Amino acid sequence: MVGQFPCKVVLAQTRPGVVTCEAAPGLSGTYGITVSVNGTRSAPFLVGLTFDSEATPVVHEVRPSAGPPGGSLSIIGSPHFSCSSQGPGGDYDCIGDLLVGPYRCLMPYGDIEEVFEAVHPSLRWGERPFRINCTMAGPLRNNPKLSSAVPRLGVSGLLNVTLRLEANFSGGRAEVDAGAWLYSPNGTPYMYEQYPEVSAVIPSSGSLAGGTRVTIHGRGFPNFKQLQGGDTVEVTLAGGVPCTVVDSVYDMITCVTTRSPALQRPSPLQQQQQQQ
Repeated sequence: MVGQFPCKVVLAQTRPGVVTCEAAPGLSGTYGITVSVNGTRSAPFLVGLTFDSEATPVVHEVRPSAGPPGGSLSIIGSPHFSCSSQGPGGDYDCIGDLLVGPYRCLMPYGDIEEVFEAVHPSLRWGERPFRINCTMAGPLRNNPKLSSAVPRLGVSGLLNVTLRLEANFSGGRAEVDAGAWLYSPNGTPYMYEQYPEVSAVIPSSGSLAGGTRVTIHGRGFPNFKQLQGGDTVEVTLAGGVPCTVVDSVYDMITCVTTRSPALQRPSPLQQQQQQQ
């Protein structure tokens, strides 16, 4: 515990004589640390942890605000600090987690300064802003005909960003600035939209009476047989003609056209009969 606030033990970084934990959100101030082992609590360690707004990272903006599966994006935040690639945690010791939705945003290997870089000060982002560059992950699979080993990985949707930094006294989970939020037409808040891409529609024509089986190639589509809460797959063709979806995988949708609105208008003979 850090004062009255829980601190979740990180088992992978805990060993005899050393306990590593991740503190829950707290209030400004310095708090003593208490360790409990098998129900037995230690006396508070008075030289404890200080919750400080100056040490709290803030995410200001996601650029661009939308993109296709596998798209590149930048997280703009503050404050920037010196980040060494030689730290004990590996190449990116200063970046603990960067999630877009529930999935990791992939960062290139190499110079950490190219991933976590300082940008020019601005009134909007403060005096020490930073930019983190990453790439959205695609489906994880060995066979393109199989579903992703991680459900929904690469599927389109409205996503939020979670950032946790790990570097000396500048580490911790980032807050999100009010200006970083976007809103869907129904009022759902989000920070980044991953949209589906369409690369081909086969065939390019069909019967006005409907019943044409259409295959749409692209990426970012959900698996029709594994839809989760909030997932929908709807197809509307040119002219506002609905196409009933019968199957969907990450890179292909199959649907059957309905009757064209052009056939739903009465013929000249029907119009004459209606006027009599």
